[in-house]
Amino acid sequence: MTSNHPEGTQAFLLNEQLGWRSAVGSAAGTATGATLTLAADPHGKLALSNPDGSLGRLVLPRRMALDADLTLHLLVKRAEADCLETTILRFNALMQQFEALPEIGGWISREGHTADARRFHPSAGIAIHGKALYVADPVNARVQVFDLTSLALRHLWTLSTEWQPTAVAAAQDAVYILDRAQGRVYAHRPGTDRLTLVIDQHAERGGAWTRIAVDRDERIYLYYRKLRVLEIFAFDPKRGWCWQETADDAGDVRDRFEPPGVVVESSSTPGRPDWFCLPPSLRRPAGRQLPHLDQAQADVTCSPAQPDVLCFAYRTGEPLDLPPEERVGLPLYCRNGVWVSTALDSELYRCQWHRLIVDIAQLPPGARIDISTFSSVDPQTDEYITALREEYWERGFSLVGTLAADQPPTGVHDGLVQSREGQYLWLRIRMWGDGYGTPAINSLRVQFPRDSYLKYLPTVFAQDEESRWFLERYLSIAQTEWEDIERRVRESARLFDPEAVPGGAALKYLASWYAVNLEGEWSDEQNRRLLSGAQRLFGRRGTLDGLRTWLRVYLGNFSGVSEADQESLAVPMLLESYRARAHLQMQTMQTSDETESTADTLGTGLPLWGDTAVNRFQLGVNSTEGEAQMISMGDPQIDRLSFYAHRFEVYVPAIWVRTAAEEQMLRRALDAEKPAHTAYELHLVEARLRIGVQAMLGVDAIVGALPTPQPLGQEPGSDSDAAPSREAQGRLGYDTVLDQAPTVYVTPRVGRDSRLI
Repeated sequence: MTSNHPEGTQAFLLNEQLGWRSAVGSAAGTATGATLTLAADPHGKLALSNPDGSLGRLVLPRRMALDADLTLHLLVKRAEADCLETTILRFNALMQQFEALPEIGGWISREGHTADARRFHPSAGIAIHGKALYVADPVNARVQVFDLTSLALRHLWTLSTEWQPTAVAAAQDAVYILDRAQGRVYAHRPGTDRLTLVIDQHAERGGAWTRIAVDRDERIYLYYRKLRVLEIFAFDPKRGWCWQETADDAGDVRDRFEPPGVVVESSSTPGRPDWFCLPPSLRRPAGRQLPHLDQAQADVTCSPAQPDVLCFAYRTGEPLDLPPEERVGLPLYCRNGVWVSTALDSELYRCQWHRLIVDIAQLPPGARIDISTFSSVDPQTDEYITALREEYWERGFSLVGTLAADQPPTGVHDGLVQSREGQYLWLRIRMWGDGYGTPAINSLRVQFPRDSYLKYLPTVFAQDEESRWFLERYLSIAQTEWEDIERRVRESARLFDPEAVPGGAALKYLASWYAVNLEGEWSDEQNRRLLSGAQRLFGRRGTLDGLRTWLRVYLGNFSGVSEADQESLAVPMLLESYRARAHLQMQTMQTSDETESTADTLGTGLPLWGDTAVNRFQLGVNSTEGEAQMISMGDPQIDRLSFYAHRFEVYVPAIWVRTAAEEQMLRRALDAEKPAHTAYELHLVEARLRIGVQAMLGVDAIVGALPTPQPLGQEPGSDSDAAPSREAQGRLGYDTVLDQAPTVYVTPRVGRDSRLI
């Protein structure tokens, strides 16, 4: 319960964070998760019992997996006589078709049992973590792990004859394997050779769980097929993996998962096989990315509105030529549903409830939402409320989806509570849709008690009950408009605060006051940090401290390193050219005897400041052909001053500026805030020290541990996305030396630097 009115009007807020307060057994055909929506059709593609094993499109289907490069892999089967052939197909982006991985899978008997370690039954499930392909084969009671680069068999686990590894799911740091027969879940950490038991429900769930999934927060979801629910387990540092909650609809937890990117469609045409489509973003030879799917709709890649797709048969991987009118598929949602709340207790005798405020997330054309209320002076059971006849419910208001641009169906809508006085209030929401889209409600707020403008009229207007009731509703029309104006006035202060201003148009308008150009590729939160930095910049504009503050905002948005941490690291480093002589530079000096060389010396060698900066041609001074430059302008006596004046260097850790777009954005920030008469040079500093090249202590020299051995590299090509100012890595004679065998041998340590094979 919250208070949001200066005169004390209170409100109940129903949403995901505070709970929807659903009455027991009242959510028929609806689902409450991040939003209140229609439930998935129990026989459709969003149902948890969907035969493709995607758990209502929460994850990829059971026989699909995406590797680190977002290349799709597919397990397919082929039957002939008494034999079955299973194969792993990998999408070839150059040929735009699937190709079989050699030596993985093959022919087996229809019973499915085989002694060949590289074969498996068609009912197996697959997952990919890094460059490892996991195959959970329940028929042969084993899990195989193949290297996707060499196709070598890395691991083969057969724990016992009763073990039944039914499904496998990859998370960020581990791979989880479901043992259906024992009701257990095992975890495998890449780089280790053993499985770790994390969930053991043998007595209660042996043989019950059939599918496993892991969300972005690494909670484990186990599908209980008999009850058609997801049992959710979360890790507790003190108690280990513990049961957390249960979900009976995929829509309740869909916001916890990243959209799968590829979905399988069940054709409504008899004889048409199940199929899936690959959008262009997953078919590119390079730079693949998951398509931005509408999680609530989840209908995505194969819709008729997207003609540039490739369709394939799910069971064979063969291409299909499907016209757009046949890419509709089965319905996604129930066509209607009803939701009823529990009792909302105002704790006020004969309370007159005021109004309903509903935040609509989406309302497709033709969809409809009806909201009704029922009030009572006495508490009632959920069963009594759900059994109420229609005439006892008072309709609050109705909303219908439309295509009209001047009547947006989404946003905040409100209506007066029509029920009479009562301490308790119940809400009923009915929804209708076409089966392919669903209404969605973000939140629902119920205000009470009624603060009517009738109190400003003489008492005679409220003596008659019918007149009072009519006047309250009539005056509420004007009252609603005035209260909205008052609310906007009360909340107007946030429009001038960079940390509180709403995103979108309000944020852009405030940025225009600050004369700050927002970055179009940044989120609202990142641009808010930019505006906050602009506030601190105004009093120091044109100074090194001000420019450093501005750059820290950009670097914080790039790297996620806070400004306080950047300040403690003294990054970024801005060095004016005339101050460079305060820093020592390591250089190797040669003695007069060319056969000997002295040790490295600090502060010796070529002068840091000299005439070589301009390299002007001068007889007897600098006249070597191919080195001196013919310059006819300026005064040689002040070359040194004119070259180094009004210049500064910017040193930034290279790991924080990874792409060319980020470097371009950083240069744009520098150009906008540096003094107009100055010039700068940007250096993306690698974590190393190179004598004579990168050795200014406190500026660009970083002394650390020995580097990890890396393969030899090369300069990025013209189509690379790397930052152009970042120096090449892994080149012999530049920043790489070949290591040699150590003179002292260390005893091998199993688990640290050695592995038993």
